[in-house]
Amino acid sequence: MLSLAKRKTREYLIKRLKLPGRCHGLPYALWSRLPTNIPLTVVDVGAHDGSFTKSIQHFCEVRRSVLIEPIPSKAALLRKEFLPPQHEVLECVVAQEAGTLTLELNEALATSSVLRINREAPELTQVHLGTPRYLDREARTLDDIAAASRLEWIDLLKLDVQGFEDRILRGGRQALARTALIWTEVSFVPLYENSCAFPDLHQFLREAGFSLIDLEEAFRAPDGELLQADALYRRKAR
Repeated sequence: MLSLAKRKTREYLIKRLKLPGRCHGLPYALWSRLPTNIPLTVVDVGAHDGSFTKSIQHFCEVRRSVLIEPIPSKAALLRKEFLPPQHEVLECVVAQEAGTLTLELNEALATSSVLRINREAPELTQVHLGTPRYLDREARTLDDIAAASRLEWIDLLKLDVQGFEDRILRGGRQALARTALIWTEVSFVPLYENSCAFPDLHQFLREAGFSLIDLEEAFRAPDGELLQADALYRRKAR
């Protein structure tokens, strides 16, 4: 875990020299605002290979984490690395309602989603999607997961779900009321059918009591257009 003195020195140098600072793989926009004086409870939706939670563990003390990943091969690897009782791995989709949803699996696994990707989009010409495969997955709500996992408070909620963010949040209103920070992917150009657009997501989170604190560039088109970013939202003080 980064000491307070080292953290302050790093922050000063990044601001002074205007450097794009990263710490243990975390962008400055996030790590500079994480509390380091308390153990954190982290919910990682779209955990994939677990790299996000691992980076958080290098930087902060993690008291509890719930990693959620619907791709079976990825979830199996997560279960081997993230062990209970500190960690919990759930193999499911997080959605607005409980039930069953069909996951579209692309060769570039990180682009897989319950939403259908626009394979003809010129912005995706450099992404090798391959022939899609389809897999039915259990869907659970964020509220159900938080209750079943007995999460009284969430210090950091991370979403990387390829345009499905709004459905997850609408099924997690009770959990959001007990969440401090949200780190979520946001899209400025629709790359998936019926995907969540940034203005709608931003409005929802503002109405839920969060403020947009920072943005970090994530994905650009071949012509340089910014398609996606990671956004940090913080619960407003009451």
